Amino acid sequence: MQRTLTPLLRRLVLLCFWCVLPLLVGALLAFALVPRPQIGVIRIESVIWPESTPYLSELLEHARTDPNVRAVVLQINSPGGAVTPTEEIYFRLLELRQTKPVIVAIDDMAASGGYYLAAAGDYVFAKPSSIIGNVGVVSLLPSTDEQRFTSEDYVASGPFKFSGGSRGDYVRQIELAKLGFLEAVFAQRGEKLRADRERLSSGEIFAGTQALRLGLIDELGSNSAAIQKAAELGHIANYKVVDIADLVDVEEESESGAEYRLHVALQRDRPTWSQSLYYLYIEPEKRRP
Repeated sequence: MQRTLTPLLRRLVLLCFWCVLPLLVGALLAFALVPRPQIGVIRIESVIWPESTPYLSELLEHARTDPNVRAVVLQINSPGGAVTPTEEIYFRLLELRQTKPVIVAIDDMAASGGYYLAAAGDYVFAKPSSIIGNVGVVSLLPSTDEQRFTSEDYVASGPFKFSGGSRGDYVRQIELAKLGFLEAVFAQRGEKLRADRERLSSGEIFAGTQALRLGLIDELGSNSAAIQKAAELGHIANYKVVDIADLVDVEEESESGAEYRLHVALQRDRPTWSQSLYYLYIEPEKRRP
């Protein structure tokens, strides 16, 4: 009996060696060589200036084109910034959303242009005390002296060549920018919104709990909850979280540099042709008297 079992046992060992072992080795190689799906994190943590655009655009483009990145979490702590770069990043976020889910996690603040960008997400988280909203535009009107601008050293072909238009024209530009902001919010939030245009366009600030009731965000939750939601919408498991900034070789504008630019932008004695429109929440202590 023992002699008959020995050849059978030998055959079983050989079967395991030639069949089971290659399968095990193949599984280990697949685990080692096939990259795990990734959730990419992109952070917007300062005022948005033209100098911010190349850096943020590069991050978003990498997240869009990297096949290993299956979903993106956009962490926002920003009061907004200049109109044109904010709109540029907004459109790039919409491009990213066409290829993979974008989940927004608001930290301390997504105000004005910060919320403009947050509205571009598929799903928006915030903290109960986050500062949200402040939809609208701020700027400085050209002074009447700048409108006239007389100097023997300068010659202009028209009365508004230096100023670009009258003070009334400038107010209308501000109104048009505000309407564009509102349309973006309504286009992205759609039926989720429970606040009318009049209230949103007033520039009101909302805490996270208020923003949830008004449909400006989808849920109160942590950044970890945003990552879990990204995995859910990206239909992935066994993923790893990567910071997209670590994968891209591009220099970010320092926060101190961005704050200094804000300080300069708020000064009264700027020439007319350097004036801009801002999707920007200005904290009370930073406003000029």
